[in-house]
Amino acid sequence: MENFPELHELMSNLPSKSVCDRLVAIYQRNFEKVYRILHVPSFVRDYNTFWAQSGQDISFLSMFLPIVTSVLLVAVVFDGQSPSSPYSSTDWDYLNHNAIAAIQAWMQKLPRKQKTETATLQVGALILLARQLHSRPPEEIWSESGSLVRSAMVMGLHVNISHWKGSTPLHAELRRRLWITIVEMDLQASMTAGMPVITPEIPISSLIPSNLNDADFDDSSSELPPPRPLDEETDSLYQIILAKSLEQRTRAVRYTHNTNPLDDMGGRLRQGEIIQEVLDQIPASLKLDHDSEDVESGSTLNRVLLSVFIRRPLICLLKPVTSGDKIQGHDPLFPQAQRMCLESSMTILSYQDLFDPNLVDLDIADSSRYWNVFQKFCQSDIFWAALGVCEYLKFLNIQSSVQSPSNELMSEKNHRASNPTGIQPPLHNKATLIRQIEITLDSLTRRIGDKGTCMKDVLLLSVVLQSVRARGPSSQKESRMSEGAKNALAKCRQNLLTTANEAILPYFDNSIPQMSSEMPDRVGPVSALPDFLQQSAALAAEFDTFQSDLLAFDDASFLWNM
Repeated sequence: MENFPELHELMSNLPSKSVCDRLVAIYQRNFEKVYRILHVPSFVRDYNTFWAQSGQDISFLSMFLPIVTSVLLVAVVFDGQSPSSPYSSTDWDYLNHNAIAAIQAWMQKLPRKQKTETATLQVGALILLARQLHSRPPEEIWSESGSLVRSAMVMGLHVNISHWKGSTPLHAELRRRLWITIVEMDLQASMTAGMPVITPEIPISSLIPSNLNDADFDDSSSELPPPRPLDEETDSLYQIILAKSLEQRTRAVRYTHNTNPLDDMGGRLRQGEIIQEVLDQIPASLKLDHDSEDVESGSTLNRVLLSVFIRRPLICLLKPVTSGDKIQGHDPLFPQAQRMCLESSMTILSYQDLFDPNLVDLDIADSSRYWNVFQKFCQSDIFWAALGVCEYLKFLNIQSSVQSPSNELMSEKNHRASNPTGIQPPLHNKATLIRQIEITLDSLTRRIGDKGTCMKDVLLLSVVLQSVRARGPSSQKESRMSEGAKNALAKCRQNLLTTANEAILPYFDNSIPQMSSEMPDRVGPVSALPDFLQQSAALAAEFDTFQSDLLAFDDASFLWNM
């Protein structure tokens, strides 16, 4: 081991068996659904072998240690550090700061042949997932997903090797799963970052995995058993549903980048209808309204991710053609596109209720952990969905301003004439839409200070909501927008102070006075706080210095598309 310093570092920093057992169980319970990376029974077998025997072969350690460390990196996001957590500060710091760098150092030292092995690519996929869950910037995730696609193609994962001699059924199935996972990661990263898809246009119909449980086959299987029907939930069904629509969704995203929304609403709507059909055809067992008494939070999270991953390209397609005065109402296809976009936006916003600790059933354990992971996966989706709803509120205001009671009947006739598809207006009233945005603002505010959150999102959404929630002269709108921004900043500040107070309390004797959460005139010196609180306290302190300048609306700079 001394001759392999990178492996020695991974081994010496690996947490205790009890911590590893806990995190591996978390990974098994919550992952390997939409993203299939490992054959779980094979991984568990190697994991048990590692702890049961000493002095393993160096070739075994060179593959197993990076994989198990990567699994821990993904799972640790579910377990926040607290005085009652099972992790030592050393374990926590290593998994959240140094472990990724250690694995990357190992990967850089690999010989060329080992870099093109399946296990190396599994580590790369796990690290990419861990980076996303650790709130790395979207542009960074997109760049790394593109690199992973290229590595997978160098290994030939885009080629079907099922009939090649020397390839076991397990290995061939792992390659199919891994290729679909990497292509899906690239597609999702491209939409989140607003960048092109890196994966080339390659048919994948022959590379869709089989609908099987991991327990149905292993490395001793001479052939795979017959796949189960698609109405039967298995370990792989989530990925299979995504894989069957992968070409259509990728085509839709490319269409978004290659066409002007002003020129071809019909083409975008046709692409959107294809994706809507994919949503409608999701098996009942994977839908959130499926009647099952044993649905766990992990299954709920994966069902939500399945829906969001399919809805993302739909919103990317239709949002540009449902925004802006140049388009609204001037195309006979506009009502249908607007309805589809609004319904997907409201659906994504409604998923917050499934995990929000303030709203979920108190009998559901660990709701705050699932809430955190859901936000990390879907934070940008929630924000853009909320802005899409605000765009619709603005449209309602414009329609109300030109429609009087005397011409409502004529307006309805005109609507039917300009809407030959027969699509009816969305069923959400204005109060429901505003309430959903307020719930979203509350959830964004409560997470301020968490890694990956942005106060600008809260401020922007607050100002936009006030600009569209009611009609009126510009002076009244400016006043409401200014007041909304001030209230948002005040709530963010109080949340930062409350969070800092709750976090610091367990580390000090009760005789030490608590920090007030009542928004004092000035926040105490940052140097008096532990390192992990300095960022939140510094953000709170900044409010005192820039609040008045930030909310100066003399130049009407906060008017949103008025």
